Parts: sequence; structure tokens; C-alpha cells
Amino acid sequence: MSKHTKKLPQPAEKTIEVVLDEFLEEQRKRLKPSTMRKYEDIIDLFQSCLDGYAYQSLNKQENALFDRHTRPLKLGRAKNAVDEESTLR
Repeated sequence: MSKHTKKLPQPAEKTIEVVLDEFLEEQRKRLKPSTMRKYEDIIDLFQSCLDGYAYQSLNKQENALFDRHTRPLKLGRAKNAVDEESTLR
């Protein structure tokens, strides 16, 4: 690799979603159901925040990499949203 070639970041072994799910499963063993619902709500809000805003701090190269890896997920979510909306009608 030349000194001008930038090494791209590699995907983590676990996604943030997997780590948060594992965390919730661990907490479920020790928390009351009412407290667990609060934990789940907070994690859901946190994930929404990451999905909606975290990418804004990426530089141009990181943003391109982010788009390449999340576009299929975004398209899947959009398709599911359309499917859900047509089901509600």
C-alpha cells in the first residue's frame, strides 16, 4: 500500500443493533417488566437518533462508504413502510 492510499475502515464483528439487543436481553433477566419497557423505549429512541443524525458528522469518504453499506437497508425499510401503509388502508 502506498503512503497515499487510505485504508478504509472494516466492518465491526457486531453491529450496534446486535450489541444493544444483547444488552436488553441481559437486562431482561434482572429488571421488572415496567422498567424493561423503559429501557426498550430509550434504546429505540437512541437507534432512531443514530439512524437519523449520526451520519451527519462523517467526512465525504466515510459518507460514501456509509451510503454504500446502508442503501440496501434503507430501500428495504422504505419498501416495508409502503407495504405497511397499504395494509392499513
